Amino acid sequence: MNEITSTLEKSSDSGRMLKISVSPSLVAKKEEELLKKYSKEVPVDGFRKGKVPISVIKRRFGGALKEEAIEDVCRDAYIEVIREKGIIPLTRAEISDIKQREDTLSFTASFEVMPDADIDYKDIVVKLPISRETDEDIDRAIGEMRVSYATYIPVVRSSVPGDYLVINYDYLKEEKGVLRPERVANFGFVLGSNVVPEEFNKKLVGRKLGENVKVSVRYPIDYEDSSVAGREVAYRVIINEVKEVRLPSVDDEFAKTCGFQSAEELREYTRNTLSERLDARVKEILPGVVLSELVERHKFDPPKVFVDIAYEDWLDDVKKGKFDSMDEKEMRERAVWDAKARVILSIIAEREDLKVTDGEIKEALKKSLSPAETKSFLEDTDRREYLRSYIRRGKALDLVVGKAKIEYSEKVDRQRSERQKLVTPK
Repeated sequence: MNEITSTLEKSSDSGRMLKISVSPSLVAKKEEELLKKYSKEVPVDGFRKGKVPISVIKRRFGGALKEEAIEDVCRDAYIEVIREKGIIPLTRAEISDIKQREDTLSFTASFEVMPDADIDYKDIVVKLPISRETDEDIDRAIGEMRVSYATYIPVVRSSVPGDYLVINYDYLKEEKGVLRPERVANFGFVLGSNVVPEEFNKKLVGRKLGENVKVSVRYPIDYEDSSVAGREVAYRVIINEVKEVRLPSVDDEFAKTCGFQSAEELREYTRNTLSERLDARVKEILPGVVLSELVERHKFDPPKVFVDIAYEDWLDDVKKGKFDSMDEKEMRERAVWDAKARVILSIIAEREDLKVTDGEIKEALKKSLSPAETKSFLEDTDRREYLRSYIRRGKALDLVVGKAKIEYSEKVDRQRSERQKLVTPK
């Protein structure tokens, strides 16, 4: 008969329970070892140290000795079982349901392990909320350059969209709960652009030099300027100037003004510049998009220990003011997401047999620590191995990102400023 038998049960995606039975002979053997140890080490009145009879030790400390023997046997049996089964616990085992009978000692060890999730990461397809550069993008970029070289001709006619207006406007500005009069003088903008609220564009069409116009604007409660957010503001506008904007033609002469030999060279340069900007943007956002895709496509509950660690990190960052205030529910949701990401990348790193050398750890530490601090860090095994696993997960993400297929949006929805680039006329 085996002295130790066990069965492994799954309590959750990460939870495991080992039900272990131990032969009473192991408990008896452990008791004998402890009796000898106590007799040599425990001082007892009337006896020289190390000369206390075992019978005296048993009579005085029998109950405590029995409990210690059972604890030691449970611990040793648990360690032996997880080694035999190749189990790598993430947490210290919780020992419960200890029962001792004449023929056996049984108990349950509960702990968490890395989930055996089936991670699919070979054929990742991500859709980015941006599009490749188009002829329309190039035309728009060159159009902004044309505005920089525009000429402004004063006119006496009524204003039309595309004209350059210079205005004064008065309104009541809220400061610390008090409304105070505010005046802005000689404010210039192209009529129809988003430099001003849409109400301005509508009200100021068809106006002439010197006219007074009343404009009312209702601002949303979350408007960035708190002095007008959530209010309906009445503006009194005076039109100081109306100017027609004349843009240069896109030809070789204009290209030479911009520093190019020809219009074709200007267009090619603009295309390459937009492409480089897009590539840089893709490089910036792609890891996050890929990781989100990995987390969303895999449904499992991450280990509670990982969730708790991530939650404490979020809580600490919020306390330090790194993020806006979040309630416990939101922090917990983000912690679960982070814990899932940690599991997924760890599994990928294991499958791909990714390694992190001590040299790579030193290189990473150079960016933020002095040589003395680096030496101290590397001597701390826990901190060193934590950083090793962090870098390893980063390698796993880089691997998946490198193999991911990118699909771009058909429509151009990357953030573009509709605002025309203005140059105040001289």
